[in-house]
Amino acid sequence: MSTCPFLLRAGAAILVFACGGCTRPTGTVSLADPEVESPPLLVSELADVGSLPVRIDPPLVFRNPSGEETRLTLTGKGCSCYGLTTEAGEWKPEQALSVPGEGQRQFEFLAQIPPARADHRFRAEFQAEQNGVAVTLQAAARLRIFDDLEVDPGVLTFDVARPPESNAESASDGWMQRFEVRRTTRGRPLDVEPPEFDGLPPWALAGDWTPPGEPEQAAEGLWRLRWEGMIRVRNPPEDVSDGVRRTVRLTFPADDAPPVAAAALPIGEPSPRSAMTDAAAHDARRLTDLLTSRPPREASLELRIVRRQGIVAPGSVHFGVLRPGQSRTRRLVLTAVDGLAFRLSATDPIEGVQVEMSEAGAAPQHWVTVTLTPSEGARGDIRETLLLSTDHPHHPRVSITLRGLAAE
Repeated sequence: MSTCPFLLRAGAAILVFACGGCTRPTGTVSLADPEVESPPLLVSELADVGSLPVRIDPPLVFRNPSGEETRLTLTGKGCSCYGLTTEAGEWKPEQALSVPGEGQRQFEFLAQIPPARADHRFRAEFQAEQNGVAVTLQAAARLRIFDDLEVDPGVLTFDVARPPESNAESASDGWMQRFEVRRTTRGRPLDVEPPEFDGLPPWALAGDWTPPGEPEQAAEGLWRLRWEGMIRVRNPPEDVSDGVRRTVRLTFPADDAPPVAAAALPIGEPSPRSAMTDAAAHDARRLTDLLTSRPPREASLELRIVRRQGIVAPGSVHFGVLRPGQSRTRRLVLTAVDGLAFRLSATDPIEGVQVEMSEAGAAPQHWVTVTLTPSEGARGDIRETLLLSTDHPHHPRVSITLRGLAAE
């Protein structure tokens, strides 16, 4: 969960608020609801907003039960990436506004919302003063944005250096990877056909889609369907030394259902538009104006073919500070990324270094125990190169730097 996405870039302090349950003198100004949540949005619904700010619904309302006017001052907010508005215009920091006796006053957060999945929280702090008594109030608004289409994972990697049995049901089936497509729409979806593949290379075969089952509610007014798919690679290209990448498009058939009108959504009545004096705020749209059902119909999936070969091992190992004659042990692991079994042996011996192998025979993974013991005359930095010989066809020798510090 995150605050406004611009807060970290701005380097602004984030205020922490907990208004619910705080005690206030009887009859002073209070917030009808110190924390409100806006109707959730889809990324597609923000795509046409551009750089214009939007008003975060619903508004927050100050209520003054006393018979005397109360002065309200905005004392803090996160950063300049969002602001506050009232019916009188922009509410600037340290600006005092009045709440009439036995009356109320409402305000809204105003922010630029990038069209990307996020969980935004907008926060502000106020001070109410009446008859010389000051009370601190805090308010927060939450806005969640959901992806219309998600492909998980978005990249399928097929390592053809490994035997097909490690990735597939049988050797004749090739290399197989599964993935999931999630589609979120406004309103409960009707019968939706699964996506179709476009641009599938000849060496890849798509399996049947797993039926999505019943839609699940992602948030108020938003529903999600899931499909599980499978890609199988057969007869991959011969030359994949630098890797092979192909982008496949997943396209949904066009929906017959018309867009859902904002007025038909169960989100309550929108508040009146504020008469903003600032030009940008004047053009701001309410979030309730954006609620439609125009989901995108296309997503992408990247297929990668790689041929990982050789042995993965640490480049260096540090033994820390050692006194002369003091021993310290480290365990290292060497793994063949292509799954081939190999034998391992130490080459030239090193003074003060003892090496033990966990496996005497061939194995795709070996543990090596290395013990370092500085000699009596050793001082300062220790740097030795441990060379290990293998019979792996693509990695005949492994070099590991042993480091330490000999001190008195």
